[in-house]
Order: sequence, then C-alpha cells, then structure tokens
Amino acid sequence: MQVYHYWVSPLLSSAASESLSNFEIPQGPFFPRSTLREHSRPPLLPKHKTVSIVTHGHGGSAAFECFLVLPRRPFLFVRGYSTTIDVGKVFKCHRMMFIHLVRHHLIIFFVLYAGNEGVKGQAHNESQVKNINDLYVTTSCIEPPFVCPHKRIQFYLYTKYTQKNPEILDTKDPESLYNSHFNPNHETKVLIHGFQGGRNFSPSTDLRDAYFTRGDYNVIVVDYSTLVRLPCLSQMQWSPGFCAQCIAQMVYYLSQHPRGVQPEKLHLMGYSIGAHIAGLTANYIDGAKLGRITGLDPTIIFYMGSNRSHDLDPTDANFVDVIHTGAGILGQWGPNGHADFYVNGGTSQPGCLSTSIVKTLSCDHTKVSPYFVESINSKQGFWAVPCPNRVTYNLGLCAPSNIKEYVLMGEHLSHKARGIFYLSTNANKPYAKGFPGRKKPPYIP
Repeated sequence: MQVYHYWVSPLLSSAASESLSNFEIPQGPFFPRSTLREHSRPPLLPKHKTVSIVTHGHGGSAAFECFLVLPRRPFLFVRGYSTTIDVGKVFKCHRMMFIHLVRHHLIIFFVLYAGNEGVKGQAHNESQVKNINDLYVTTSCIEPPFVCPHKRIQFYLYTKYTQKNPEILDTKDPESLYNSHFNPNHETKVLIHGFQGGRNFSPSTDLRDAYFTRGDYNVIVVDYSTLVRLPCLSQMQWSPGFCAQCIAQMVYYLSQHPRGVQPEKLHLMGYSIGAHIAGLTANYIDGAKLGRITGLDPTIIFYMGSNRSHDLDPTDANFVDVIHTGAGILGQWGPNGHADFYVNGGTSQPGCLSTSIVKTLSCDHTKVSPYFVESINSKQGFWAVPCPNRVTYNLGLCAPSNIKEYVLMGEHLSHKARGIFYLSTNANKPYAKGFPGRKKPPYIP
C-alpha cells in the first residue's frame, strides 16, 4: 500500500487548503501553516494550484515528486528516490518547489507590476494581461508552422559599413551572404538578447557600438523581440529550444557557405534567457563545436538545475565564460562555464540600491551588460582573482602569491582560464578598477 502525502502552499491555495482535512505540522522555514493529508490513493490535484506530493511505500523504498499544477496541465518539477523516509526528504521536495514557486511568481510580478517600467526606450502595451491565465495566449506565442527559418526570428548583420542599415541574412538563400558585407576575415559575434529585448535596445546597441569603436567585426544580432514582449506560458518549455534551432540553422548556413566561417570561429553572447538559448544552440550542431559562448547573468526564472541539455554549461562550446551580477535572484548562481565571474559578490551591484525593489533587482541583473561593454575597450581592465566562494573573498583570503593568477574578465579573457573568480567594480563609469595594488598587469589587450 502506498501512502501519498501532499502539502498545499497557503501562498496560493487557500481554497484548496480549506477542502483538506487539517493535520497541522510544526511551522517550516518555507511553507508555514502547511497542511498534510494522507491518502491510500493519489489525490486529485486541484487546478490552478501549486502542490507537492511525497509518495512512499512501507517496504523500505521511497520516492518523492513535486508538481506545479498549472491551469492547462500538471508540470512535474523534481523527482527523487531514497531508501529511507525522513523529514529531510520531504523538505527537500518543498525546498525545490519553493524555488520554482519564487521563479513562477517573479514572472507574473514583473509582467503585471514591473512591466510598465519595461526596457529603456520600449513601451509596454500589453495592458490586457490581468492574471496568469492571460499569459497562455499572448502576442508572444509562436504561430505555426514551427519550422526554421521563422519570420519572427531574424538575423541582422552589422558591420562598420552597415551600422545604421543592417542587412538581414536569409539562411535559405546563398546569395544573401554574397550580397552582404560579411567578411570572413573579421571576428564574428552573435548577440542574443533577453526578455523584452531586441536589436534596437541595450545591450545589443551598446555592444555593437563598442565593437565598432575597437575595429572591424561581423556582428549578427538574433532578433526575436516580438516573441518576448510577454511570457507565453503555453510554449515556455520548448520555445527557447525552437529559437536555438533557428540559430543553429544560421550557424550551419555560415559553415557551408564558401564565404562563411566555421562554428569554432563564432562567439555567441547571450544576456539573461539569451545565455541559455546560446547554450541550447549547441545541442543542434552536429560534427562541430562553437568557439565561445559568453553568458551574461543567465536567468534563473526559466532554468535552474543540473540538466545540462537545458542550461548553459561548459560542454556547449570550446570555451564558456559566465558573468554573474544578480546570482540567486534573477540570475543563476552557477557555476555554468569554464570560467565564472562573480562581480561584487555576484548578487547585488553598487549603484543599484533604490526605493523600488523591482528597480533594484532589475539593475543588479542588467548591470552585467555595461560591465562587458566597457571591457571591450577598457584601458584599466576588470581584473579578477581566483576564489572558491564569496565568504573567502570578503575575508581577503584569496590574494594570489603570483600576479599571473589574476584573470582579465570580459572580451579579452584568456580561453585558458578555468575556475571561479571574484572582483569588485566602481559604482559608476568607468566601472573597471584596473589591476589590484596599482601594479603592472601581466598583459594589456
């Protein structure tokens, strides 16, 4: 006989809680006033509610499952097994569910309450969204056919000669690349924006300007802005992968074209959800590997865990570097790459504190972009020290004995860098503090 234990969070499901016979348990750190009910068969999961279920038998084996019950279908979030039954296993389930609940509510909160602030220079006109149900069918949902190339995912090529008038690459037409200003002798950067972003918004605009200030580049901006004005919850599980497939098609197009370049010559750069899309792109590239992926504070809202097929990770390119500025809040804690940089501790940034929690958290998350942008042409440089964790760094226990152990974060990072690094910045521009102790750095890019 199986016994099913389920706890209903009072945060969302007061109606469901009232329908259960109450078996009070001591207050926990995550779900105070939770209720527990035992059944000899699986309970009927209430719609629109968030519940977690712990199932176990009496024969010494156990399993637990956590569900997020969305309006359309239940979503299995985490499953685990154990040879013993203990409260720790139950709370592990609830801890994972709590994390997912926070992310789930962050989506709704930022859409319903922070959406009016939007991205700088972008108007938010989706006033019809009043509750979570409205997010299942929005203008951001991809319409069929679900094939690449898709008209709402476009590739804009910028060069020094086309900064004001970019050229659209048609991955089905070989003449498209021939007729463009693409130069295979120049470095190629592929920029992937985040939620509510686009080619005409930061960080895409700032990165382009910085690169062209430095020299000649091929800068390809993946513009899927019409698909991220709002979340489309009915497609949230697979739409980033679909975008990645279309990017992989573009990568293949470049690799097969006589005037193109191979994947190992490409540098993909993704901000927030764009970082994970860059990582997902690697899943659809056969027989080759991307050269470099830079993750700019990869988002925590849609992705978090050990599933390397979903998250950005070191296997996605020959070199993966990640910069964390809102880790554990809007960004993943990581580590995600060969080299992970935690700026000012990785969670909060100087100059971001305000009276609005939304503005503060958004600033921490977006501050990663100006750091990287400045690194492209900085004379001082963002020099970081290898350090296992924030506590050790704050205690000043990570000062290396050899200055060659310092690593330059950003555009000019050595591809040999491995490990976790910490550094501090100024609160205002210029953000880079230069080499510690005013010593001469090991090298200047």
